[in-house]
Amino acid sequence: MLDSEQLADLLRTLALSAFRVEPGPAHAALRAGAETAAWGALMPDTRHAGQSVGCRLVAVEATGLLLLASISSTAVAVGWQPAVAVIPLGQQVLRFLVRDLRLAPDAQGMAGASDRAGGTLLACAYPPAVWQVPRREVFRATPPAKTPMYLHGHGPAGPWQGRLLDLGIGGLAAELRSAAPPCGVDAVLPACTLSDGHYTSPAFNLRVSSVAALGPSGRWRLGAALLDPSREVVSSLQLATYRFETEPRRQRLAAEARCNSAVNAVSAPRRPADRR
Repeated sequence: MLDSEQLADLLRTLALSAFRVEPGPAHAALRAGAETAAWGALMPDTRHAGQSVGCRLVAVEATGLLLLASISSTAVAVGWQPAVAVIPLGQQVLRFLVRDLRLAPDAQGMAGASDRAGGTLLACAYPPAVWQVPRREVFRATPPAKTPMYLHGHGPAGPWQGRLLDLGIGGLAAELRSAAPPCGVDAVLPACTLSDGHYTSPAFNLRVSSVAALGPSGRWRLGAALLDPSREVVSSLQLATYRFETEPRRQRLAAEARCNSAVNAVSAPRRPADRR
């Protein structure tokens, strides 16, 4: 489970610390986000089985926030803790940890009362920190080296596969092997999917934005933008990028747990031998 300090450490790892906003401007940015009423996303913790959902800021107070999220009150009750909110603000994105997520006070004890047009009214604690980040920076993430992800598609010559280099809700980059340029700029790649052996995305279409040679060995870097993605696709890719970002920390904690287990096994007191 990520707390505020762990989230700050994660964002420093991603070289985003320069985008952290001081408390005064952060409060103003949150209020601006509420005034624009723009829909962003509420992304669950990586251990949550669900996908991210639409979310917008409704009100900003000194003690907490009100959010409208496209999630049922029942789903909140079974545990959306913690979560990360991503709210667009012009060419920037506000990102903050959502703590103490619950039904808004006017809906407590009233089954379904908070379910309204657009979603469920939620309350949460005031965020410990806010980052205001250019959209590409916050949404581009690199797959972990230990679990590479591949882009799969179909073309005139049949199915093809490329190794994913980075991913965001707006597009991606992949490395393909081909004796000649695999496609041209502005080409449309239909029915693509992403897979790493555990996760497989819904199918989506791409429009190629760049094709560049990676040395003389027949490797190409392909950059592409999502073409009219469905809400299901955007939600799935948001969750995938969040998993990419938190994977190093999960691997570190797993290694520490194995190390501690080995140390405990060595230092455990031995029972004296029964020599009767």
